[in-house]
Amino acid sequence: MTDEQRLPPMSPILSAALVLQAAMLRGVSNSFAAGASIQRAATEQMHESVTSLATPLALPVAGRDAQPEATKLPGTPADVSVGMEVLYTREVTDGEVEAFAEACGDRNPLHFDEAYAQRNTSFGGPIAHGLLTASFVSAALSRLPGVAIYLDQDLHFVKPVRRGDVVTAHLKVIERPAGKPWARIQTTCALADGTVVLEGHAKVLLLPEKA
Repeated sequence: MTDEQRLPPMSPILSAALVLQAAMLRGVSNSFAAGASIQRAATEQMHESVTSLATPLALPVAGRDAQPEATKLPGTPADVSVGMEVLYTREVTDGEVEAFAEACGDRNPLHFDEAYAQRNTSFGGPIAHGLLTASFVSAALSRLPGVAIYLDQDLHFVKPVRRGDVVTAHLKVIERPAGKPWARIQTTCALADGTVVLEGHAKVLLLPEKA
């Protein structure tokens, strides 16, 4: 193996830096105009390398292609198994925030008063009720085969949700004991750009739709 074969590949920034250094050294013996031209080219190469490294990666987003009203999965509770997933996507609208407040009685100014939310919170404006976002998890559970009945749910509100946000609830079955009528499910809600806004786990009883 030659010395060249043993050397690791050179990064674009290091390569550009060496070009710049060589240009400056050649400028001692070459004309000023030629040296300046090479130096400008090397500087542009360094700028392009840094820009390309700073470009964010495009990451896949779970649920981005899900239908707004996910249909119920076919089958019976016996078909629910570890690894099964459900996606449910919904936009948070003014009407939904108002209807949720009317249903539960929560009219906290954090959700409705722009001036209050800007002055007294770190959110910079009104946010939707956390349990409105959590209700999308409940809607997704209803898409599992059979009838899902909540036994337990823990929630961690990671980021705020605002009016106009499109939220996808993502369920994944992580435990399904043989001979038992229940399942444990990982529950996540995320925005269209992949930002996770809610995390948790649910335990649900699975019953047949028909007696």
